[in-house]
Amino acid sequence: MGCGPSFEMTTGGETAASDSASQTGAATEVATTSETTEVTTADETTAAETTTAGETTQATTDGATTGEPNYEFTVVDIFLPGFACVWDPNSGDYFVLTYEVPDGHNRVVRIGSDFAVVANPWVEVASAGGLATFKDTLIATSNVTIYEFDLNTSEIHGSHVFPGFHPLGDLAVDPATGEAYVSSDSIARFTAGDFTSGTEFLASQTIGVAGGLHLEAGMLYVGAEPTAPEFVGPLIAVDTSTSELVQVGPYQGRLEGVARWGSQLVLTDRATERLIAIDDEGESSVFLDLKTDHDFVPYGSLGVNPAKNVLCVPGSGGVGFVEFF
Repeated sequence: MGCGPSFEMTTGGETAASDSASQTGAATEVATTSETTEVTTADETTAAETTTAGETTQATTDGATTGEPNYEFTVVDIFLPGFACVWDPNSGDYFVLTYEVPDGHNRVVRIGSDFAVVANPWVEVASAGGLATFKDTLIATSNVTIYEFDLNTSEIHGSHVFPGFHPLGDLAVDPATGEAYVSSDSIARFTAGDFTSGTEFLASQTIGVAGGLHLEAGMLYVGAEPTAPEFVGPLIAVDTSTSELVQVGPYQGRLEGVARWGSQLVLTDRATERLIAIDDEGESSVFLDLKTDHDFVPYGSLGVNPAKNVLCVPGSGGVGFVEFF
């Protein structure tokens, strides 16, 4: 595919170290698909309950004094850090890909809608990458390979090596058409179920190293992860029809995950170890500081269950579930 024009990286907006900091910039052509209530930060933990290892740790945050929404944070110990999460709307279950496995066999763990572990491992892959669902299929990236697993049986539907992409990262799939994108040192486009359709969508010299991906309404949102010199980059919106791209606000970070939450995009910023929200005007704020509030560092891509107002956050303690009331 043709490549979009290059863009100028901005250095303003590196102020996410402050809880109250916000950045305003011109966000252009950012589409919304949900009318869910906007959510910002919830900081004040008022009650906590801990159970045995391998089960869950729960913390209830009361935002009544701040006017912010209340949420319950549940950590499921899957014995390894989590790196990617996806919610399956058909079964209601969550699938979590683990990270930093000593023996080289990363796991996909299946967790029920009640946050109880259904299968650990559900399947195994070589390395941590991204996850997505399409119809009855779970798509997973591992090193330079994309796998498709049957969501009902866990059997492999197929696999394909993408030469020239090292390694493969996050995934974004259109649930209606199967149009799919995978991040790497560049971005590839393919059709779910047809790996031979894979082509380069954006080259590395255009986008830099690509991190988290989110696809909606013909726009692909890309969290840039430059390797040098600052190891941070902006959120970029790419028109999938024309490959034209624009920077969404001035905020920069190491953006490993991008997900829609109401009128905002929520980013996993590995640089600040926080979840950051960017609204349609490009203004950024701290969405959740789970490290400070719950000693949980978020990693990788996020899963969203809009039916129950649950955000699935993989991270240092396994996987956390933020359930907003």
